[in-house]
Amino acid sequence: MIAKLHLTRSPSLARGAARTLAGVVLTTAAVAQNPVYSPGSAWGTASVPALREASGLAASWRNPKVLWTHNDGGRKRFYAITPAGLHLATFNLDEKLGDVEAIAVGPGPVAGASYLYIADIGGNDSPNDVRATVRILRVPEPEVALDVAGDPPESDFPPAEVFTLAYSDGESYDAEAMFIEPESGELYLFTKSKVESRMYHAMLDTGLSGSALPLNFVATVPVPEPSDADISRDGRQIILRHENAAWTWSRAAGSTVEAAMTQAPRTAPVIGEPLEPNGEAITFLTDGSGYMTLSEKENSVLYHFQKQTPMAPVAQSRIAPRSVFTGSTVQVPAPVSGYPQPVFIWRHNGESVPGQTASALRLTNVSPDQQGTWEVTAMNAHGSATASFTLTVRPKPDLRVTEVMALPAEAGGGADWWELTSFEDTPVDLSGWRFNDDGGDLDNAFVFPAGLTILPGESLVFVEELSPAEFRAWWGSGVPAGAQIVSYDGGGLALNTPGDTIRIWNDSTTDVNATVTARTFGASTAGVSLNYDPFSNIFGGQSQAGVNGVFTSAGLTDRGSPGIWLPPAADPALSASTADGTLRMEIQTSALRWYTLEASEDLSAEFWTPEASFKASANGPRFFEAPTTGNRRFFRVRVR
Repeated sequence: MIAKLHLTRSPSLARGAARTLAGVVLTTAAVAQNPVYSPGSAWGTASVPALREASGLAASWRNPKVLWTHNDGGRKRFYAITPAGLHLATFNLDEKLGDVEAIAVGPGPVAGASYLYIADIGGNDSPNDVRATVRILRVPEPEVALDVAGDPPESDFPPAEVFTLAYSDGESYDAEAMFIEPESGELYLFTKSKVESRMYHAMLDTGLSGSALPLNFVATVPVPEPSDADISRDGRQIILRHENAAWTWSRAAGSTVEAAMTQAPRTAPVIGEPLEPNGEAITFLTDGSGYMTLSEKENSVLYHFQKQTPMAPVAQSRIAPRSVFTGSTVQVPAPVSGYPQPVFIWRHNGESVPGQTASALRLTNVSPDQQGTWEVTAMNAHGSATASFTLTVRPKPDLRVTEVMALPAEAGGGADWWELTSFEDTPVDLSGWRFNDDGGDLDNAFVFPAGLTILPGESLVFVEELSPAEFRAWWGSGVPAGAQIVSYDGGGLALNTPGDTIRIWNDSTTDVNATVTARTFGASTAGVSLNYDPFSNIFGGQSQAGVNGVFTSAGLTDRGSPGIWLPPAADPALSASTADGTLRMEIQTSALRWYTLEASEDLSAEFWTPEASFKASANGPRFFEAPTTGNRRFFRVRVR
C-alpha cells in the first residue's frame, strides 16, 4: 500500500477581499522561522541545445521530477526537463510574445488541475525597457513522459487564455519575477527596480481570457532588481532572486503573502558568477527538499540547494506499476524526501532484500521470481514513509531481424533498410520502442512511432529517410501491398557496410545492454541484402533471386525481399464436412506459416471476422472447426 499524504495549506485571503496591510498585527507565534539551505550542489546540465538564456524555472505539479523552463524574449518554445537536465519534451505556444521572463505553476479554473502561467512581463521589447501593461498566458499543464530517450517529442500547447494587466498607479516598469499563490491562484509580480522592488497583486479569476485587469500595488520589498521568484507548493516559503543573491521569507499558518513579506528576509545561497553568469531562474521543488537554480548560458548547470530544516520522510507520489521483459534492468527511485537523508529499506513480497538500501531500487537481469509487490520504507529520526509498486516480468517476444541492406546499388534512389519479423503467436505493440546501430546508445536512438504493432508472422521494413512511397517506387510491386514501411532518420543511424549491429530496446529500459533483440552482420555487397533462411534459422547469407521470396528492384539494380521472410504463400486447398452440429474445415499446411479462419455473412464483404488462427510447425493436414447455426455464413482461410 502507498502511504497517504495529507498536506495542510495556509489559507489565503478570501478572493475579492480588500488588499491592504493596514491593521495587520503579527504576534511572535504567527511568525514562521526561515529554514536554512545548504550550499548548492550540481545535479546535471540542461541538455537542450536551444536553451541559451534560461529566464524562468518552475517545478511541475502534474509530473513529478519535471521542471519547466524557457528562454527570455519573444521565443515561443517551452521545455520540460528533469532536475538532472535531461530534455523530456518541447511545447510551442501559438501567441505573439514580447519578453517572457518567468513561468509558474498553480491552480486554475478546473478544480484539481494544474496550470502553467507564462509571464510576458519584461521590457526588452518595449521603449526604454519599461511597459505600462503586461500579459499573463495560462494553459493547462500537459503530461510529460519521463522515459523518453534521446528523441524528446515536440507538440503545441492548446490555445492559451490571455490576461492583460495594467499597473494601477499608471507607471511603467520592467519586471522579471512572478509567482502564483498555490491555494488561491492569486498572482504576485515584482518590478525590477534598482534599490527595492515594488510588489503588485492581481486576481486573474475575476476576468475572462482577453480581459484587462488591474495590477494593484501592495508593498515595497528590499530586493534590488529581482530576476525570478517562487512560492513553495505548500505556500509556506517564498524566495526572490537577484543574479548573485537570494532572499527567503517564511509564511506562518493563517498569514497572507503580503504580511509574510513585510518581515525581514533571510539570505539564501546561490552559485552566482562566474559559474552562473546572469543567473535568473529559481524554483522550489514540490517535495519540499529545497530549491533549484539555472542561469543564462549554453549547457547551463542545474544546482540544488537542500533544505536543512528537520523533516520527516514524506511520500510525494505513487510509484507506477512496472512491466518489463526477462533480463531487463529495473531502476525505481523512491519518491520520498526528508531531512536528514532517510535510511531506505526495500522489501519484496514482504521480505527484506539484502543489499537494497539505496534511495533507488536497481535490479539487473530481472527474472520472473522477482515479480510481485516491492515496497520501500524511508526512515529518519523524525518519522517514516512507505511507498510500493507491482513488478511484472514477461518473457521477451520472439522478434528477429531477418534482412539488412547496408549498401544499396541504385544511385540516388536507394537507402539503408532492414526488416523485423515476428515469430510470436499474438500481436506485439512496438509503440515507443527504440533501435540504434552498434555505435549508438539509448540517448540518440530512433523511437518507434505510437501505434506501431507487428502481427504474428509479419515483417516490418525500416528504411532510412525514404518515405514508404519512395521505398515502394524503388522496389516495385514485389513489396507486399500490406507491408508496413517505417521511415527513420537520426545522427549516426547509417548502417556500416564493413559490418554493424542492429539493437532493439523496448519502451522502458534504461540499460543499453537490455535489448529485446539484436542482429550483428558482416560486410555487405552493393545491392545485395543479407537475409534469414527460415528453414535453417541462419542469418547472414546473401539474397539469391527466386529463393525465399527474393526479387530484384524496379530498376533491376538491387536484390532482396523486403516485407517477405518466406516465399509467397499459395492459396490453401480447403475441404469441409459437418457432423453433430460442427463444421470441420481441413487444409494442407506448410511449416512456419500462420493460418487464420475468417467468417462473414456476406460473401462480397470487404472485411471478414477472424475466428481462429494457428502457426503450422510442420507440413501436413490441419483443421478448423466452427459451430453450425441457422444463419448463412461464409468461411475462408488466410495464410501468411
